[in-house]
Amino acid sequence: LEVVLPTLILWIWGGYNV
Repeated sequence: LEVVLPTLILWIWGGYNV
């Protein structure tokens, strides 16, 4: 989960940054 956490954050943040 330590690798999934930053991945989800970047994915969600990137979606809102569109």
